[in-house]
Amino acid sequence: MHFCSLKYAPLSSPPTTPISNSKLKLNNIMPRQANFRATYYKSLGVQGKEVEATFASLLGEAQPSISLVENLSQLIHMTLEFGVPMNYRPTMWCLVGGVLPLVRDVDADTWSFVRREKRVMFADVQMALRVHSSATDLPALVAFYMAHIRVHLADAMPLTWVMDDPQVTAGVMHAICQVLNDPMEQFWCAITFLELIDRGTMMMRQAYGLSMCVGLADLRPVIDVAELYHISPLGLETIVFRICAAKPDAAKVENS
Repeated sequence: MHFCSLKYAPLSSPPTTPISNSKLKLNNIMPRQANFRATYYKSLGVQGKEVEATFASLLGEAQPSISLVENLSQLIHMTLEFGVPMNYRPTMWCLVGGVLPLVRDVDADTWSFVRREKRVMFADVQMALRVHSSATDLPALVAFYMAHIRVHLADAMPLTWVMDDPQVTAGVMHAICQVLNDPMEQFWCAITFLELIDRGTMMMRQAYGLSMCVGLADLRPVIDVAELYHISPLGLETIVFRICAAKPDAAKVENS
């Protein structure tokens, strides 16, 4: 599979003091242009190095010897407001994609343990696919998992549309492969991101006890599905993270 190299605008320098919580406001607009980001930071009085230092602190990279529970909500809000530094983007995607657990226990090495478990499960999917097909690429693996494995999971809500539009799945997977190089990470992030984008109808979500969830169709302003056909990594990140951060409209919940 061909992996595209991403180029993002360089972050500006100075201070390394983490950003205060007062600056963490959710932004509901579509992604900013990369070459505008440095100017945007300065307009807020925030330097690029401050953003990087804050991500390092929240992810436990600043003090790798400590154990912590990742504050995913704060990390997502940080990403939507300021953008994620390029070197932390794969880690952020793996956290949202379920490849990495939110508990980072240094002594138990939880991140490595869960990654090994995910890799074993991924190998099982690959083996099962070989029985049915000679195709072994990411689209084939994702389609096989969604059609033959996911449907048997007790807590899996049926998908309503995302797998019926091959241009959506192709666009999402292409963007993922530009950020993540590990096939295992690509696979699990693709599964999770597609599930988040779909998220079914409100009635279906309530039937599965997920009435407080949000999918692509619930985002405001409305996002045209066609935007996913040739989505950039930054565009996909913004959509998926907005879905994770959004709260459903109260009227919809009451009237559904």
